[in-house]
Amino acid sequence: MNKKYIGSTFISFNVRQDECDFKHNLTASSLIGYLQEAAVLASVESGYSIPFFLQKHNITWLLTRFVINILEIPKFGDEVHIETYASKIDKFYTQRDFLVLVNGKCVAKAGSLWLLVNVIDKKLARPTDFEIQALLNTKHGIFEIPTSKMGVIKKPDHEYNIQVMWHDLDINEHTNNRHYFRWALDAMPAETLNNKTLKYLDFHFRSESVLGDVLTIQCEKPTDSGHFLHKISHKNGTEAIRGESVFE
Repeated sequence: MNKKYIGSTFISFNVRQDECDFKHNLTASSLIGYLQEAAVLASVESGYSIPFFLQKHNITWLLTRFVINILEIPKFGDEVHIETYASKIDKFYTQRDFLVLVNGKCVAKAGSLWLLVNVIDKKLARPTDFEIQALLNTKHGIFEIPTSKMGVIKKPDHEYNIQVMWHDLDINEHTNNRHYFRWALDAMPAETLNNKTLKYLDFHFRSESVLGDVLTIQCEKPTDSGHFLHKISHKNGTEAIRGESVFE
């Protein structure tokens, strides 16, 4: 089910077993995949989607920041409703927010920052007045995305390498954003994943990765709290992702 309503896009998903962990909870990467699909649908409805409009003008959307607060994890069989809308357009950035509902109850809220980029010269493109009118909707207010700097990993507790494969790519031929979340959380200690619940994620997308790139995924728990730091970097040390998470 999907529909357009006063600048918002609604889309529903039935949680499948292959999207869940062994406790029958929807995985974070699958939930983020739902939000990503809702964002794509919203861009199609607004007339500013990558496949149906932007690619013809050599322009694309690039995600630069994603933050989610999780109140309750959806489970296998739940019908998850996503409402998404552009809440803020400031110079080059467009902020897209999300509400996640199960049985009418809000179980998560998220915010994301996107840039329009020319794929030929890599220069930023400004949203047009038409785009602003087509996308913008602030009836729910604006999700507060942190402006403070993230913590930096000093001594990783867990680390592994992975190579970007063909099925990891998105429509821009870059690594699909949702894979970064899965890879980052795969570096978490199993004890935390088994016994704690993800409550918060904040990821800053700093550079792209493409087919064949070898990435190093690192995780550090700097204190005894449920706060973790994440980093995904290229072989030359360039950061692709810097992130933080909270488990309770």
